[in-house]
Amino acid sequence: MKILFCDARFYNQSTLNTLEKYYELTKKNFKSNNEFANYLKKKKNFFSVIFLTLGFSLNQKTIDKYQKKIKYICSPTTGTNHININSKLIKVISLKNILNKIKNVSSTAELTWLLILMIQRNLFSFLDFIKKKDNDWLVKDDLIGNSLNNKNILIIGPGRIGKQVNRYAKSFNMNVLQHGDKDSIKSLKVKLTKADIVTIHINYKKDNINFFNKSLFSKMKQNSILINTSRGELIDENQLLKFLKNKRIKGAALDVLKNENKLINSKIIKYYKKNKNLILTPHIGGSTYESFEITRNELIKYFIKKYVN
Repeated sequence: MKILFCDARFYNQSTLNTLEKYYELTKKNFKSNNEFANYLKKKKNFFSVIFLTLGFSLNQKTIDKYQKKIKYICSPTTGTNHININSKLIKVISLKNILNKIKNVSSTAELTWLLILMIQRNLFSFLDFIKKKDNDWLVKDDLIGNSLNNKNILIIGPGRIGKQVNRYAKSFNMNVLQHGDKDSIKSLKVKLTKADIVTIHINYKKDNINFFNKSLFSKMKQNSILINTSRGELIDENQLLKFLKNKRIKGAALDVLKNENKLINSKIIKYYKKNKNLILTPHIGGSTYESFEITRNELIKYFIKKYVN
């Protein structure tokens, strides 16, 4: 049987060598989702297993011709909304299958703190200031930021990443508020009225689409900020833009957006390019060499142990 790797350069070669004992490997480093999709359209390119990650997507239409051949789709991610299929013949394997093996992967929590610090201290304004002002180092009012000491941070989703964010918050001497699955929306609204920083770490699922809606935005403090390093679908982006435009909140920093493979004419990207109260990063929460090493290799080990005869 044949396996396709979409981003082979990020997999440890020794681990791939172990897999090659059982399968024929095709190792690719596609530069775009279109390149990946066009490759799959070729009749000769049939695979039993596909390893893909964020930036590459599979839907039912794409894999219909694979119905009798493909058995597994493996993704070194916790979320799988880039894999939109309904076939019972195909097993989707993700990091959710090996959470005990990746509990110490801290890259997304670290990025969360980078975003918090960037927006709290107006980092982009400073960068623009330095580029434009070679000699005038007098700090202007719009460059003055806010400290973290003794501020209230609300962690929505105190799971693996939420726990890491909690630990970092204590290092900054912050007061931590938390909202879990068993907590009521009513209690969440109360916490939002107290929070200076709100950071989202809940799982993507249908029930959580637009979880952070107008009702929740309206409870945020005017000088508060919103951070999302989970999934873009969790936030009502239209409401976010309204609250940013009207300066009802200080700002937001997002590593994730809705429909990340279809961002042409995105309203939120257009707003970002013209305003300084929104920071966007291209879904890089897990993008460190260390996290790639752990997540990809552990996923392969799990696959071999569980599904290779």
